[in-house]
Amino acid sequence: MSDDGFQTGRPNFTPEQRQQLADMGVSDEQLRQLRGVLQVIQTCVGEQQQQAAIRVRLGEIEKLAATLSRKLYATNPSTDQAISMLDSHLWLAEQQRGGCAARPAVNIGKHVSDVYLPRLHELMEAAKAESAKVPGGKRGRSNTASWRPVEAIDTALHTGWLEMHQHDNPRYPEVWKPNKSNSSTFYNIVCVCYEAVGGNPYPEKAFRAFLKYRRDHPKIWP
Repeated sequence: MSDDGFQTGRPNFTPEQRQQLADMGVSDEQLRQLRGVLQVIQTCVGEQQQQAAIRVRLGEIEKLAATLSRKLYATNPSTDQAISMLDSHLWLAEQQRGGCAARPAVNIGKHVSDVYLPRLHELMEAAKAESAKVPGGKRGRSNTASWRPVEAIDTALHTGWLEMHQHDNPRYPEVWKPNKSNSSTFYNIVCVCYEAVGGNPYPEKAFRAFLKYRRDHPKIWP
């Protein structure tokens, strides 16, 4: 356990972040609830970062395959000579391995184009197709951010507030209610929570995704 009684090894707020939350009116009960959802936020952010890295790598492979394909097209004498040299070397290597018989010199320059260009095109198309399958990929832009972490923060604030007022029934303050403004107290709390787990300290995409989800799935609180 940490000095303030929170389990060590789990994501937690720094003293500065706790002070930021306190300055925004976050109570001890709400802080305790927010701490509990940091792990949820960290897991979601980590998955999104990994997915982004996968998309970047697939995009790099697609571009490199396209670039190499262009380099293997014989469009001028120097390129034609370079391809012929590659072709001769490759066929010599195959002959040494016993993979094929000697080929007439008239076909010099065809082996690279005939064998490698189709495979490079397949590689390029495969990278493009697989990138689209990764959440948030080229064909899934509507899912570039998850609403779940912000929903968890909203729930934590409600739960902590209800815990603090369990013996009375006051109206939930407007200051805690989400709205479209990125200068609202709620949004600033979201920013602190994301920063605490190493995520984007200004998670506007996740915030907008949450607002859309909340609009489509209204929740009734006491």
